[in-house]
Amino acid sequence: MVVNFQVRTLITILFCCGSFFGQPGKASADVIFEGYYKIKLGSTHAGYAIQRYEFDSKKSRFKSTYFIQTNKILGNLQESVVAFATDKFKPIKYQYTTKVGEAFKTVDATFDKQMMMAKVSNGKDVNPISRQVPEGTFLSTFLGYVMLQNGYQIEKKYSYKAVAEEDAKAYEGSALIKEETKYKGESVYRILNDFKNSRFVSLVSKKGEVLSTASPVQKISTELVKQPVEATKGFQLPQQSLKILFGGVPIGKKNLFHPVEQPNKPKPLASTAKKADNKKKKSSK
Repeated sequence: MVVNFQVRTLITILFCCGSFFGQPGKASADVIFEGYYKIKLGSTHAGYAIQRYEFDSKKSRFKSTYFIQTNKILGNLQESVVAFATDKFKPIKYQYTTKVGEAFKTVDATFDKQMMMAKVSNGKDVNPISRQVPEGTFLSTFLGYVMLQNGYQIEKKYSYKAVAEEDAKAYEGSALIKEETKYKGESVYRILNDFKNSRFVSLVSKKGEVLSTASPVQKISTELVKQPVEATKGFQLPQQSLKILFGGVPIGKKNLFHPVEQPNKPKPLASTAKKADNKKKKSSK
């Protein structure tokens, strides 16, 4: 479906399993990013996306989980991805699921060296796929962090090959770091992206967090919001789906708009404080 492709391509830059998918999410890894995005068609609120990135230091691997839901003007789409990669962003496995109306599709993929083995299903038939992927190929959901690992530099063009999770196929893409600019008071990079023949602009923080994307041609845009309700207003959250994916409804407050607060310094014990006070009085005599 065309709408599905447009929304998916924009969300890809945000970041944005088989038996794992059927199990509730576990917080065994450290969450390095979590946020809600508002999706718009022109100036009209058309959907939302939830993105979470985690790193498991024990297993030395990254995990990306996202969920998208749109309203009628963008096809009543529901889409999700759970993906794993090594600490060098080599693909391990992923599961992609989408539902548009009555149409349903899943992709279960695993990787072994340069081979990708996937099962594509429409809920009735299963089509096995085996493809060789070029060296250096990564899952598109990790693009932001792969670029961060390579370093941001103005006018630097980053060419890559990434697997589009919905297709179980690798495509060539490019990202040009055009300039450094300001966005909501923060210094960010403006990046010109080209992936699957779709061009769009993204604003990315210096930590690799995508703050917004915009496609001038399709007039579809996404924007990281501070409060989840800004993105989900008018939508009924699918509680069960979110529980399966995330282990519950994400709070979406692990990002640029929610800096980590420094822990309060513990107050001195009464006895310690009294001793310090007496010492101060003696020294003043």
